[in-house]
Amino acid sequence: MAKTCLKTSIGKALPSLPVVVFRLIKATDQDSQSLKNLADLASKDPVLSAQILRLANSPLMNVGKPVKSMAQAALNLGVPTIRNLAVTVAVCQSFSSLKVPGNFSITDFWNHSLSCAVIAKLLAEGMEGVAPEEAFLAGLLHDLGQLVMVIKRPSLFDKIVQNPRTGQTILDSELKAWGTDHVSEGCRLLESWHIHQAVTDAVRYHHRDVSELASSTNMVKLVHAADLFSHFMSGRSSLGLDKLKEMAQRLGVISISKDVDEIFLKAKAEMNSAARELGLRIERGEKSSLPKIGARYRTGQDMLAEMALDLSTLTGTLEAILCVRNHEQLEKEIFSSVGLLTNSSTAIFFLWKNRNLVGCAARGTRDDALAKQLNILGLEESIWEEAFLQKAPIHSHIFFKKYKKRIIDQQIEDYAGGDFLVLPLLAWGERVGVLVVRISWQDWVELEPGKDFFMVLAREIAQAYKGLKYRQLYEKEHLINETIIKKSPVGIVLCEHTGEIIFCNPAGRVLLGLDSLKLKDLNIFSILGITDDKIENILSKVSSGRTADLGRLRLEDSTHGPLWIGLRLLPVTIMGKDRLLFLLRDLTAEVLLELERKERALWLEKELQKKSAELEEAQKKLIQAERLGAASQLARKVVHEVNNPLGIIKNFLKILKIQKETGEIEDRTIDAINSEIDRVARILRELGNFSKTQQEPQVKGLSCSLESVVKDVELLVKPPLGEKGISFETQIAKDLPPVGISADSLKQILLNLIKNAEEALNEPGRIVVKAMVDEGDQGNTLIEVADTGPGISEEIRDKIFDPFVTTKEGENSGLGLSVCYGIVKAHGGEIWFSQDEEFTTVVKVKLPSGVNKEG
Repeated sequence: MAKTCLKTSIGKALPSLPVVVFRLIKATDQDSQSLKNLADLASKDPVLSAQILRLANSPLMNVGKPVKSMAQAALNLGVPTIRNLAVTVAVCQSFSSLKVPGNFSITDFWNHSLSCAVIAKLLAEGMEGVAPEEAFLAGLLHDLGQLVMVIKRPSLFDKIVQNPRTGQTILDSELKAWGTDHVSEGCRLLESWHIHQAVTDAVRYHHRDVSELASSTNMVKLVHAADLFSHFMSGRSSLGLDKLKEMAQRLGVISISKDVDEIFLKAKAEMNSAARELGLRIERGEKSSLPKIGARYRTGQDMLAEMALDLSTLTGTLEAILCVRNHEQLEKEIFSSVGLLTNSSTAIFFLWKNRNLVGCAARGTRDDALAKQLNILGLEESIWEEAFLQKAPIHSHIFFKKYKKRIIDQQIEDYAGGDFLVLPLLAWGERVGVLVVRISWQDWVELEPGKDFFMVLAREIAQAYKGLKYRQLYEKEHLINETIIKKSPVGIVLCEHTGEIIFCNPAGRVLLGLDSLKLKDLNIFSILGITDDKIENILSKVSSGRTADLGRLRLEDSTHGPLWIGLRLLPVTIMGKDRLLFLLRDLTAEVLLELERKERALWLEKELQKKSAELEEAQKKLIQAERLGAASQLARKVVHEVNNPLGIIKNFLKILKIQKETGEIEDRTIDAINSEIDRVARILRELGNFSKTQQEPQVKGLSCSLESVVKDVELLVKPPLGEKGISFETQIAKDLPPVGISADSLKQILLNLIKNAEEALNEPGRIVVKAMVDEGDQGNTLIEVADTGPGISEEIRDKIFDPFVTTKEGENSGLGLSVCYGIVKAHGGEIWFSQDEEFTTVVKVKLPSGVNKEG
């Protein structure tokens, strides 16, 4: 698997201090090591620090704020990822065939980078807006581009020279020899790794003149000064200390009161400490005596080294995947694996659902949140189906040379940002999903020889996902089962065929009165009091594998009295052995309730018979009392109504006697007596009509034309009403069906209602008769008689249809509405009062439709 270790943007592996990596790997094996200690150890090496920060800031691992320090990076990545990263870097350093020029000293490079980082951190202490850890990192990485160019074009390194006499700077020389400079290369590399902008800017401008840096950020100024101080400490600076202090003060990096010598002492102390810890020789302006890193032939040892690299990277990755406990962790490890194995910063994770691929998560795309909106339908003759069929990774560059891109394929390419690799995820031959990784064709050419390793990773991802799914399902079901068994109110007892108890849930222990812990040597048959002769009968009931209902059993509880238990027995097989499962249900409350119900039912039956007899007697008395009361009330009202005209007649008779004695009898006296006698006759006649309507059964089979009856009534009432200044109107709907009542009865109803309205109008007003089909019931006709009189008072509204109830004084008997009520009810209709904004009183009569003939 060629070059699966972490790669720079130019595809070469960067060297690192083996001792740093060794100590870091060793530290990650110790549980007592904190993330801060690991971050401090890793920060001793610029390449390892850069790799850790690259991965921490990669879209695959970080979708939030930029990671600015090693401590934060360690916290985000966690111990397993840092360890895997260290393993990869270590193998790359130990076995990769790097080639650097003979006059380039790796030790000098480490020494200068580390000293610059230490000085930058010391200068940042107390400086506003700059964190010491971030300053350390910027100083550590400020010359990383030099290492990139040395590895990229080692043969041209000898031409890189600085000539103060001619004014040629190191950057000028690099541009002349390489066509670029180490500042540009370093920034390009850091930007591709998503290193924080403040650090990248410090690298970009650390060689600028002091006059240009006056308006720059504190981080840029600080790294520039730290670079100069580091060269001075190493004896490679052409500037004196006073000049350096002046420049630093102009930049605002140090104050006049700040002791530069003290900073140097602290820096030397920290460098010496690092040297002792890492085994470095810190020299002043001397060539390093360490062995040079030269060219190596690709031997069998190199091939084994590459194999070791592949296996160590893959093993560490698989180890992290196998340790996940939820889907979020699995997705994180998947994307981390992509970063470790391919150096890609873009990946999309799809799951296989309902014969389609459904997007789950993404990192490094244009908008990671859109991943869940991706849905790949119809996989026939597609790159996705080809990957599943081949059981191998398929690169889009090759596939789409032969086949046409579909719209979804183009969308995913745009979403990922370029060519991509489709890695099928298969677990035990079952499709789980695919992993889409943004990899250029050139990078895939280098990685393709190791595609078997990719498939090992893909298989482990798929199996981890399936295993996680099954584990979560098992844990869920186990939790549910355990909760049901523990919380179930039903006793569950698992026994041997001989009755020895194996397991008993809490409800079963309570029902059987068992100790909460001790079950050994307890027998269910003995506890339930089941004799040997009955045991065989019980076992025979379940011999055919069916559930047996053993009925109800009474147990004696010394504390709470008798206890009734319902028993069911199920034959079960557990781990290949037949056993008995007893289900016990507490029936005590049900039994006691049943007994109480029976006793109460007997008592209620006796009480019901007694109360029924009493009620029957009371009902007879009530009916008799109601009849007597109604007759008495009617008699009182009749007496009252008749007494009025009789009293008037008596008074006129006295007047007539006096007139007789004088010989001057007036005709009006006799007329008055006659009028009152007619009044008595009218009261008796209306009382007879009312009595008749109350006794009549409901009349059926009658019919008349409502429009014809209304016209007849109009001829009778309109002239006399007009003489009194009362307006009479009719509003009859067209094509009304016949109503189920005789014409005489209907005429009597209308005349009574119009007369009542007339008597209610003490001054000119309106009476309107309306007729229409009832909207609520098309089988009925609605008649309304409305007037603009004073209306009906609240106190008599509920009894307006009672006999002798009236709102008018004088000769009115109060029986007219009662007669109307009786006639309407006798014909199956309804009558009621209402009012609206136009009329104060509206009498509504609803009558059913009749046969189509005149009644």
